[in-house]
Amino acid sequence: MKLIHSFNLDALQAGIAINDDVPGHYYLLLDGALKPNLLRQLNKSGLPWLSVFTQNQDDLADLMAVSPLLLEWTPPQWPVVCYLLAYCDGLPMVSVWHSPEPLPQLAARLQPWCVVNADGSFFNLRYPDTRRLYDLDGILDEEQRGQFFGPAWRCLLPSRDGTGWQALHMATVAGEFAEKVVLSTSQTSQLIRAAETDEILYQLQFHSRINPHVLADCHPMAEAALRQADAQGIMDSHLRMNQCLAAIHSSN
Repeated sequence: MKLIHSFNLDALQAGIAINDDVPGHYYLLLDGALKPNLLRQLNKSGLPWLSVFTQNQDDLADLMAVSPLLLEWTPPQWPVVCYLLAYCDGLPMVSVWHSPEPLPQLAARLQPWCVVNADGSFFNLRYPDTRRLYDLDGILDEEQRGQFFGPAWRCLLPSRDGTGWQALHMATVAGEFAEKVVLSTSQTSQLIRAAETDEILYQLQFHSRINPHVLADCHPMAEAALRQADAQGIMDSHLRMNQCLAAIHSSN
């Protein structure tokens, strides 16, 4: 089952072309946790890449497999990029970056964001998952935005419905690398709530209560149901899940 619709490669090329006259580096940021054997595909590609966790290619396989992975490519290597995107098809695990920072520097910039202090607790941010990267983009303050994106010109995420790629908000002023990342109570709550819809949908399909061809097709109904639950003050997780299930079934 696909989590999102297939990547629209024509739309991606159009998004990349907006800055194609600007010198810099192109990257894929990949979520190693979502696809088995991704490391093997990266090594077969012949393109330079680094684990953001370890800042190298040679650490323990189990650790590397769940790391954010940053791969550099150039426009003439577009066919190789298309091959990798096909391997990741249907999964929210690839964002496309254009930045003046070289590979080691961007990997070092992203490393402090892997595990953050979220309202006093350590939290795996999982930002290579493009659904979570979209949420993160919505809660960063300007200082944090400068620390995370730095001088990057563009970051593109695939839409859930496969219609295109969404450009995130880049920093107005590039910041230094974060020594440590601290998220406020409000930011943490917003991230948890934003991820709730996808978590409920995963649980519903895992327990065979829904069986869509593409899980993202259920997202609008489930999100609307959760917003209604929020307005009604319904906080019980089972009631919230059942409200989502009812909304999905009523739409069929």
